[in-house]
Parts: sequence; C-alpha cells; structure tokens
Amino acid sequence: MFAASETDIHQQPIGQWKAHLAKIRAAIGSGEFLKIVAARRCEVILPKPVSDIHVLHRLMMEKNCTHFAFRRAEASFVGASPESLFVKSGSMLTTQALAGTCSRWSRGETHAARSAQLLASSKDRAEHEFVVTAIRDALAPLCTAVTVAAAPEVVILRNILHINTPFEATVRPTTHVADLLEALHPTPAVGGVPGHAAREWIVQHESGNRGWYSGPVGWLDMRGDAEFRVAIRCGVLNHNRAYVFTGAGVVSDSDDIAEYLETGLKQQPMLRALQVL
Repeated sequence: MFAASETDIHQQPIGQWKAHLAKIRAAIGSGEFLKIVAARRCEVILPKPVSDIHVLHRLMMEKNCTHFAFRRAEASFVGASPESLFVKSGSMLTTQALAGTCSRWSRGETHAARSAQLLASSKDRAEHEFVVTAIRDALAPLCTAVTVAAAPEVVILRNILHINTPFEATVRPTTHVADLLEALHPTPAVGGVPGHAAREWIVQHESGNRGWYSGPVGWLDMRGDAEFRVAIRCGVLNHNRAYVFTGAGVVSDSDDIAEYLETGLKQQPMLRALQVL
C-alpha cells in the first residue's frame, strides 16, 4: 500500500459539487425533469506507474460484481460493476433496476436493519421506481412476457447496499442486440428522467467528460447471445495517474452532503485497488 505522503488525491471541491446540485434541483423544480444523475471524478497521482493487471486482480475482491479491463494505447479502463445492463441467451433476457443506495455499515445496526431502512426510504424507493418504469417501457416493444419481480430486494456489496429489482423477458425474433443496447442504455440509474432530455442536460452542464464511465461494456457473439454491464465503480489508468468516476442520482429531496458521501463510498473499490485506501 502506498503511504499517504507518496500520493496526491484530488477530489472535486464540495462547493463545486453543491453548485452543480443546485443547478440540478432548479432543473427538477422547473418540472422538466424528475431525476438527473450527478457524476464526479477523483484524480489519483501515484509515486510510480500502476499495472492494470494488478489493479484488476485487487478488484476481484469486490463480490457480486463483474470485473473488467480494457487497454487502449497507453491507458486502461478497469472496474468492478455490480450492475447488469442485460444478458441475452437465445430468446431469454434478464436485466435489473439497480438504484437506491446506502452504506453497508452503521454503528450498532445489523445488515438486516440497514436493508430495511433502505427499502423504507421514500427518496430511494422513488429513485428506484424511476429506473423500474424506464426499463419496463424500454423492453415493451422489443420483448414479450416481460416479468418484473413482485418486490425489490437488497444487493449487499463490500461497503454499500443497493435496491435491486430483477427482470426477465422473452426477446422478439426481430429484436437485435443493438436494439437492446439502444433501448436500455443509459438507464435512469446513470442518466436521468426523462432519459433523452437528461442526457442533453448532463452534456451541457456537467464539468468534464464522462468518457466510458457509465457506458455499456460486454460482448456479443455470432448466435446473437450477449452480456453487457454498466461501467460503474471504475476508473482510467494512465502511467502513474488514475481517474476514478462515480455518480449519484439526484431527485427533488436529495441532500448535497449525503450524495457527496455516497459518491465517496462508491470510489472505495477503485481506491482500494489502487492501494491508496
């Protein structure tokens, strides 16, 4: 592990974050949006170049995730994503709505108690239902027999809990993998509601470029089978620098500090893999 004196970690200033969320709330207050996802980037400067293979190996400690790494020129994109965009096998499709978050740990509380609190949170449940509705609507013209779990569940990760609703569907014979990608990406879990308008707002108002963050990563084959994940809990490695990306869904009653802390929790898998946490 690198000593604190050997590394520089540059977080987005809290004042800048608050100003951005104030713009988001104003946009929501205008009635044009129900939700917009705010993203931020953390820059880590290390004392020596970092190996993407070593970072990926340490990311394997993150359970209930899909681990990935892509190299392009001198940079690598790595992550441990807990979120499925979709899996297609033959005519069968599975996907999930993953939105609504809290920390796994709280003094004196059990996992069961924390899970119950998350499921009882009106803010998190509302944010989650936006994603459920969007996925259901996106699948309707492309699939038949779309089945949504009767009740959401809680996914337990190393340091965080998420509300999850699984989906199953039968893909229509005329539906191609490209149709599914276009319809499902990005979900309101990384974009907003309504989807197209939220994406345009993010491009215009968010400082910096998300790059591959929150994009689809995966594979497809000649038979038409495919698996794609949402590229979250991820970062870009370039020599001795790393850029860690995280985001949080903002709705009308979101709290600036709570959302900032949530994005900090979401940084931890990458910061641990970089050996600076």
